[in-house]
Amino acid sequence: EESARHNLRGLTYRLLADGPVADLVPPALLERLRGMYLDTARRNAVAFHETRRMVLALAERGIEVVLLKGIHLARFAYAEPALRNMADVDIMVRRDRLAEAEQVYLRHGYGPEPRPDVDEFCTRSNHLAKLVKPGVPVVEVHWSLERPTSPFQLDLDGVWERTRPAMLDGAPVRVLCPEDLLLHLAVHVSYHHHFDRAALKGLVDVQ
Repeated sequence: EESARHNLRGLTYRLLADGPVADLVPPALLERLRGMYLDTARRNAVAFHETRRMVLALAERGIEVVLLKGIHLARFAYAEPALRNMADVDIMVRRDRLAEAEQVYLRHGYGPEPRPDVDEFCTRSNHLAKLVKPGVPVVEVHWSLERPTSPFQLDLDGVWERTRPAMLDGAPVRVLCPEDLLLHLAVHVSYHHHFDRAALKGLVDVQ
């Protein structure tokens, strides 16, 4: 129950199944955790496939994409994708391409519509209103790592300059440099969530 509450199902399964106490774990419990592990693997595979498709659609318009948080960590930081649960997919595009990126998502079946005014919405948010499509994870398209009302100053140009190229199943993406990634994760679990939403997952991310 605690592994589920902290969204660490896959990691808990691996630690128990492959660790020194495997023989002490009740088979029914291990099988339940295995089911959670496989479900995370399946959902992450869907997220990777759909994100790759949308990255390529955005690339056709010359819109660069930075992978954030879960999708970055699951693909590039954890030993295997099923160890990192994702509630949604977070990406970042440049502010001057944000409205265009939203239209690309809408043309590919995302909603809901009508949408909030982008400029007005971004006076209080660091991402577009959530983009939803049946059968795939919810997407948040960010233009910044922090809200405009955040007390933390952020040099967005510097963040972009420090990003690094990567490939998501053949689709060109960018990821935060390790220093910016560490700060982003630390601020997210502490300042934004006050260690009260899947706190252990946030700490494992930082580790």
